[in-house]
Amino acid sequence: KDKKIILYAPTWKDDEQNDAWDHYFNLEIDLERLYDKFGDTHTILLKMHHLVSENFTIDEKMKDFAIDLSDYDDIQELYILSDILITDYSSVFFDYAHSRRPILFFVPDLEHYVSEVRGLYLNMETDMPGPLIKDNDYLIECIENIDAVENEYKERYDKFYEKFCSICKGH
Repeated sequence: KDKKIILYAPTWKDDEQNDAWDHYFNLEIDLERLYDKFGDTHTILLKMHHLVSENFTIDEKMKDFAIDLSDYDDIQELYILSDILITDYSSVFFDYAHSRRPILFFVPDLEHYVSEVRGLYLNMETDMPGPLIKDNDYLIECIENIDAVENEYKERYDKFYEKFCSICKGH
């Protein structure tokens, strides 16, 4: 009850499979570093795509910090619980934006994803309601300074909200 909750909900990436069509997920977020830095103050909920969640394990020492809820049915309930969303290219940020809570875009593979995997509908550099984060150092910095991040991206968030969320009033 006294911890901030981070929801990590990345997209499934078409190119993360082996020759046997087994899917995997390259977890680029350094859970170990996040645990060392935020283990006493935060909990991270991991909502991985069902095609990769079965191949994903969390170190036992982090069981109270990193909780795998990939099999949890209703992601909307996880939106409500969380204080911060970390995602990449997943459309979850459109739904989460209704909360007006901070969104961090962890995209260390941005160039590869855009040119080799799927491409994008929006310009991430100009349209996203939060920072583009390409490494774990900056991710930690953004979580540490989440109030400043919110303030820095407020105008962009408001613009995004007006364009994509304003028709819904929360009722």
